[in-house]
Amino acid sequence: MQVPLNPTNINDIPPINGEYYENILNVYQTQDESNYYYYNISKKVTIDLQNIDEQYVKYVYIDSAMPLTTISYKLYNTIHLWWLIAAMNNLNPINVPTPGTVFIVIRREYLQNILQAIKQA
Repeated sequence: MQVPLNPTNINDIPPINGEYYENILNVYQTQDESNYYYYNISKKVTIDLQNIDEQYVKYVYIDSAMPLTTISYKLYNTIHLWWLIAAMNNLNPINVPTPGTVFIVIRREYLQNILQAIKQA
């Protein structure tokens, strides 16, 4: 069984901002002469909303059709947390949310702690 590599210790991989979905995926290296690095993209983020403390979340009303990247930017000033919104609301990230939808999202002040917990899971 291969051991995951820490991308921050691999010179061939540029640094990845902690907000990117790729940051939570394990990195591996092929065991042949090519020595390629690859992500294990089968890791899925699941968030147990039944047991999450309400102080960490808030509810937002989406009043117009917009992609998750735009919603992410409006909430967190980055387009790269679309995946967190999708995971928390069990969304297909390909679909544009319907106007009138209410999403549960992580409050900004707890975001870094939640991202770190997801990374370590």
